[in-house]
Amino acid sequence: MGRLEALLSHPVWGIGMAPWAGVYGFLTCLWHHAYDIGLRKTVRLPVPVVSVGSLFAGGSGKTPFVVYLARYFRTLGYTPLVLSRGYRGHQRGVAWVDIDRDAIPDWRAIGDEPAMLVRWVPVTVAVGRRREAAYALAAQNGAFDVVLLDDGFQYRRLARSVDLVLIDIPNWRRSRRLFPSGRLREPLHHLRRADAILLTKGRTPEEYAAVERALRRFQSWRRPIFRVRFSVGPFLDMQKDARPIPLEELRHGRWMVTATVADPDSFVQDLREVGIDIAATWLRPDHAPWGPKEMRRLELASRTCWGVLTTLKDWVKMETYRPDFTVIVVGQQLSFLPPSPNFPDWLQRRLREGPPDLGARTLFT
Repeated sequence: MGRLEALLSHPVWGIGMAPWAGVYGFLTCLWHHAYDIGLRKTVRLPVPVVSVGSLFAGGSGKTPFVVYLARYFRTLGYTPLVLSRGYRGHQRGVAWVDIDRDAIPDWRAIGDEPAMLVRWVPVTVAVGRRREAAYALAAQNGAFDVVLLDDGFQYRRLARSVDLVLIDIPNWRRSRRLFPSGRLREPLHHLRRADAILLTKGRTPEEYAAVERALRRFQSWRRPIFRVRFSVGPFLDMQKDARPIPLEELRHGRWMVTATVADPDSFVQDLREVGIDIAATWLRPDHAPWGPKEMRRLELASRTCWGVLTTLKDWVKMETYRPDFTVIVVGQQLSFLPPSPNFPDWLQRRLREGPPDLGARTLFT
């Protein structure tokens, strides 16, 4: 558990921050109620919008799920566009990155997660605090059939056809207190806006079942709940043009793991569960940059290991430095666990049932 997680889980912190959490919750409710009753207006795009968000800050698997959706729609023959805030990016205004560009996307400008999406899906990404303005810029330069709104549950300015909320089980079990007392971005009863909930990062069927039962009791929830499992793989050797490495080969060595993600502990645990011997770790804050100093330190720290295992998001920040030591990029695979309904069927049915002005007929005819 990192320092932030330990702090937010400490009972003294929770008690001390409770008054501020009350103020934050009150203001958050007022903000969202203004949209609910129409005092604040939303913008509707001419194509379907699928929002992927969370009630908890960080670590629920939103971006990996956006990767899954982008690849899914591409297999159907459609052209998706991802709208992102571009967190930690230095780009002012709006920007878009086309998958047809030859240059490596500049993660410093657009943020590491949008750069990762362009590099590894690949998918066109439009970045901006005003996502509707980012869409307008991208639409001037290309045609898109569906929009994926990354981290969109709290972004009420943009109307959506489907609202998906991811709840990671470790955060659910650890703390359900509002910010700054805990990690909740808004009160639990705001789940009523969601069309479906996706439970992530459970380790056992019993963990998934316990959270699902709690949600079913909560305001008699009747919407779909899907159980999602993230697993590691494929493993790509970046010194050999991203050649896939068999898992069995990795099990023969001792490795160093580094990551700048919201939940690095789960990443390490996933690697250990598949039998990889981890000799050392260097787990840094989410979105932390990689520069020459950090790369040199990583090289020195990994000399007693076979090499370094890291994430897709980290590699987009490392690759410009062309490391001359072994770096294995670890991908993520997604699966739905029983007794979840068939998610692709549900998604297509939900989009077909959407009102015409949300653009469902543009995509599904």
